[in-house]
Amino acid sequence: MDWTSLEQVLSWLIGGGAPVVAMYVISLLIENWTYWHKLPWIVKFISPLLLAVLLAFGANVLMSYTELVKEIAPWYQILAVTLLSYGSSQKAYMEVKRSGYGKNYKLKG
Repeated sequence: MDWTSLEQVLSWLIGGGAPVVAMYVISLLIENWTYWHKLPWIVKFISPLLLAVLLAFGANVLMSYTELVKEIAPWYQILAVTLLSYGSSQKAYMEVKRSGYGKNYKLKG
């Protein structure tokens, strides 16, 4: 899949990717929010389902506006390439850091 193509990402969201995004949002962002753990269990149960449905529905509605999607696509591609590049650089940085590279280097002076 080409993550820099707005049409492919929207199609992926419609075709089953929305629940994946909803789970990542909840597990990586909302789980760190202390208020989330004080909510009733039914709210924590329904929220991911509603978020997934709204994401898929929103992607489906956006796909119906083909001219708008074509207009937004270049801007989305700039954002997507930036985010993917940042994510890749952080992954590489963490691998280098875990390997211990430069650990014993001391600055002279």
